[in-house]
Amino acid sequence: MPASPTFISDAVCYNACKISENVQAAAILGLTVSGYTAFMLASHRPKSNIFIFTSSLKMLNMFSLIWGVRAFFYDHPHNTEETMTTVRRFLKGRNYIKSGDIVVHTASIPLSEGGRTNAIKLATINGAD
Repeated sequence: MPASPTFISDAVCYNACKISENVQAAAILGLTVSGYTAFMLASHRPKSNIFIFTSSLKMLNMFSLIWGVRAFFYDHPHNTEETMTTVRRFLKGRNYIKSGDIVVHTASIPLSEGGRTNAIKLATINGAD
């Protein structure tokens, strides 16, 4: 419902899951402090892995209880593009994703404002990631 304060965030999470299905993405990646994005992505039960990054140690523990979510501590957000690259490199370095995989990012743009999730970006993992 457009009057809801989470309408845009809800739509982004739903469509991130649908897009991940359509492109057979290996993962959906998101950053969250409140945990809302993680809960919404998981509620759609995507086939893709869900990797969530958070600066909240309290939420990090709670994420272990959410279906399909693997969470990691991350408290060095830069600009949106640099942060997305950093989390892809982190996951690739731990063999959660590999070259050639498609991933779906969810983000709040601008990242520095810490608002609700309002954007989706697709990326193909390459050698530089």
